Amino acid sequence: MNEVRALKMAVASLLVASIVMMTCGPATAEDGPIWRRAPGGRLAALTIGASGHIYVTGSLRGSSGDALMVAKYGVNGQLVWRRTWRHAGRLWHAAGTAITPAPGGGIYAGGFSGSGTGEGGDALLMRYTATGRRVWRREIPEEFGTAIVVGLAATSRGVVAAVEDHGCCDIAAEREGYVQAFRADGTRSWRSPFEARGIDAATRDTPWAVATGHGDRVYAAGSIDRKVYRQGSPPPDVDRMIQALGPDGRVVWTRVSGLTGHSYNDSATDVAVRGGLVVASGNSWPRSGNRMRAWLMALDTGGRRRWAEGWGGGRHQRFANAVAIAPWGPIYVGTESSLRRYSPAGTLVWKRPLPDGGWVSDVAAAGSVYLVSGRELQRWQR
Repeated sequence: MNEVRALKMAVASLLVASIVMMTCGPATAEDGPIWRRAPGGRLAALTIGASGHIYVTGSLRGSSGDALMVAKYGVNGQLVWRRTWRHAGRLWHAAGTAITPAPGGGIYAGGFSGSGTGEGGDALLMRYTATGRRVWRREIPEEFGTAIVVGLAATSRGVVAAVEDHGCCDIAAEREGYVQAFRADGTRSWRSPFEARGIDAATRDTPWAVATGHGDRVYAAGSIDRKVYRQGSPPPDVDRMIQALGPDGRVVWTRVSGLTGHSYNDSATDVAVRGGLVVASGNSWPRSGNRMRAWLMALDTGGRRRWAEGWGGGRHQRFANAVAIAPWGPIYVGTESSLRRYSPAGTLVWKRPLPDGGWVSDVAAAGSVYLVSGRELQRWQR
């Protein structure tokens, strides 16, 4: 399991017991966030609704089991509501890992639920109204192991989910990712395997993130093994993969790329789309050493590369965990310790350190810039 998978699992399973509300005074972009809020538990993802409200999801520890948590905030940081859900009975846990606005108001939240005995679990998808009422819940069961909704994006017809199936063992046949579409009422519409032409379908693959663009086109980003992994053999080369799907789930184009020589573990962690720009963030590390390098890559909507940017390596460990394209143009990237702003042409404009050395797990831009780091929701200047 590489660092990216470890991070996703930590976000989904590392829970805290305290419920606190923290407030910091106004600050400039140079000083840090304008305000910070902590609804309790571990935060994994956020999104901005059409009304400007901020929604977050994560997990909260309880006396009878860990619960999936969803909370809504106003633009000025006031908590509007918070909801939790978990299976009845003891030794069951649930966690939220992805969230996106629902057309017409409210949100879709995704995650997973499972038994505390370690016997695996199912991917979860829920829809909530803007007032916090849960409309429906869908579970995406797997025969073995644990499936997790790791990314969500809304369409005019409903929502698409990027799902990772961890399987029960570290073998290729049980580590398959896919993109699943649902209608607004929660019924399944289509399912597309995350595969690439010319690469054995039995290899491990997973989409880590998903976004939608004009005409309900779907963009999924993640990683794919070049060869089938067999226990006892050297690990295979792993490359980043970005794939475009039509509104019916048919593959439009697929791009697989990695560093020269393909001797690296290379994975996309997030993807954002706005106008004619598709931007993916990710990380690369060489088999010969533990030197993580972060990167950004921009494509047009036809899959042609526009530019690429990277940083880190050497003695440094750098992670590009989340990316968002603002309506006003810039690209914001959340890293292991900072918020970075890039121009649409890929030029670094500024980098701001996070307070307390936080780790960004998601970022969004609408009006202002928002991110989640550990237990906190933060609002930043543009």
